[in-house]
Amino acid sequence: MKARVEPVPDWEASYGSARQENRRKADDWFRVLVEAMDQGLGILDDAEHLRYVNPAFCRMTGFAAEDLLGRRLMETGLFPKESKSKLRKHLDGHRQGDFEPYELLWCRKDGSRMVGHISPRPLLGSDGSLRGSFAIITDITERRQREEQIAKLSAAVEQSPVGIMITDRHGRIEYTNRGFEELTGYQGAELLGRNPRVLQSGETPPEVYDALWKAVVAGQEWRGELCDRKKSGETYWAKVTIFSVKDEQGGIRYLVSLHEDITPRKLAEQRLLESEEKYSLLVENSLTGIYILQDGRIAFSNREHASRLGYDVDELVGKDFSALIHPEDRAQYVELVGQALLGKGAAGAGAVLRAVAKTGEIISFKNSCLPIVYQGRPAILGNAVDVTEERRLQAELSLSATQLQALSEQLLASLEKERKRVASDLHDSVGQYLHALKFGLQKAPQASCFQQEERNGHVPVCASVVSLLQEAIDEVRRISADLRPPILDDLGLLAAINWFCRRYGNVYSAIEIAKSFEICESEIPDSIKIDIFRVVQEALSNAAKYSGSKRVELELKKRDDRLVLMISDNGTGFAVESVLRGEPGESGFGLIGMRERVKLSGGCLVIESVLGKGSRIEASWLLAAKDSPSACL
Repeated sequence: MKARVEPVPDWEASYGSARQENRRKADDWFRVLVEAMDQGLGILDDAEHLRYVNPAFCRMTGFAAEDLLGRRLMETGLFPKESKSKLRKHLDGHRQGDFEPYELLWCRKDGSRMVGHISPRPLLGSDGSLRGSFAIITDITERRQREEQIAKLSAAVEQSPVGIMITDRHGRIEYTNRGFEELTGYQGAELLGRNPRVLQSGETPPEVYDALWKAVVAGQEWRGELCDRKKSGETYWAKVTIFSVKDEQGGIRYLVSLHEDITPRKLAEQRLLESEEKYSLLVENSLTGIYILQDGRIAFSNREHASRLGYDVDELVGKDFSALIHPEDRAQYVELVGQALLGKGAAGAGAVLRAVAKTGEIISFKNSCLPIVYQGRPAILGNAVDVTEERRLQAELSLSATQLQALSEQLLASLEKERKRVASDLHDSVGQYLHALKFGLQKAPQASCFQQEERNGHVPVCASVVSLLQEAIDEVRRISADLRPPILDDLGLLAAINWFCRRYGNVYSAIEIAKSFEICESEIPDSIKIDIFRVVQEALSNAAKYSGSKRVELELKKRDDRLVLMISDNGTGFAVESVLRGEPGESGFGLIGMRERVKLSGGCLVIESVLGKGSRIEASWLLAAKDSPSACL
């Protein structure tokens, strides 16, 4: 699409004929340059008429140059109604010399919307008078959409019931979500900069942590269970998954760990294990034979039952039980088992069956059978009492039978009671957790969809909860990039502070900010840049909200071998000790957090304030100090 320039009356009047050729060549180079730009370029005269748009401007908006040139900017159709008041304000500001960059919602020719970042500059005549302006326009629509999507996903992560912790590659904690705080009892600020070993209870063997660390430093995913300790001192069990987020060179940049509270399950397992141990101890030391039949074969036998038949336990398990029964009693045995399978209680209780021992000896057993589920399948629990001497010891045999029946009922009742308790625990704990997870997943797609007017027809609707969850996992890896201002990584701390002060000045225009930087960007350790920025951010916010300051002075410099940040204001002042102690009526969370942040980053913080005369904050760090790697997790 060919762009063209509308002539501006008298623009060439100040140029002599001897300079026309040079001007013509400059114009040719100007055209080559601006027509090759990726950003849009537009030129306005002093009456706000569009006099030039480059091809990128036309591609960006969908308008041809002929549609725009010679028309007043406000009347071109480039801006929706809701943007015009803001545009009018900035155009009027140009006449006052205000050419600060700003963002604005635009209309494309096809009716779709775009967000444009506008960087205006003045056009001055030879006499220094304002003859118009030009602006470079960058389409940041996709970036804004991504930022909004990241914000929504960040909210989903923050509200997830699963605890999420992010550390740097040395193991220093940089982020914890609300679920992690609820699980551990720590507030996020209490953990920032600390090593996760603060959670260790001593119950998890050291070799587990060794295996964990070896896996994550090798870039592998680690899954396991850890017994940790809450802030209150109470221990808890967590199912933990840890994976690394790598940089473009393949090095580990961050470690992300997911913590699921499995304490109720572990308690249930422990109770079940204790129950099984008691059951096993009781069964193995029982004076009666106890066995389990499954598919007609012996699946389990205690020592008493095996020894009476003359077998070792391992030798007896797996044998066809009917082959052990005396041929004349096999029909009774089949009836006994059939009654048990029909669920007729302790079927065959008191029935006497003769068995053939390994030695050929005939042994009489009084049997009872109960239907049970063993290893997930139907089975028969049998109790066998040796009654060979019954005819001679009738009274003793009667007592033994009574004891056997009571023991059988007690075993069954104990087993059923434990099964009921375990089932209840699983339902009330794991079931509720799964229900909460399902509810969260059902809400996630609704929270992640754009409104129709925001999507511009380009953002697809999530097809299913599964695909949305996968997108969330992918996006989590990028959330860390939003944990600190992008300009801090792109341009450095000094640029970030300047940016924040400009934004601060726009909001609190009545407060004058005097900045003084006596240090180079390269002299500031990367490890403390974010801490310095957060101190500046908190101090300026406090000055605006509480002190009534009219002027704030900010200095960043080197003093001997230390980096020193000083922030002072002329506000009302406050009682430092009262605020830091959190006395009634005082709100000192910001100052306390500032103090802890500086301390955790290896620095020192001094806060001075005099009522009626203002406040002064000085934070300093030893420049010679180097970050020392610490063991992770």
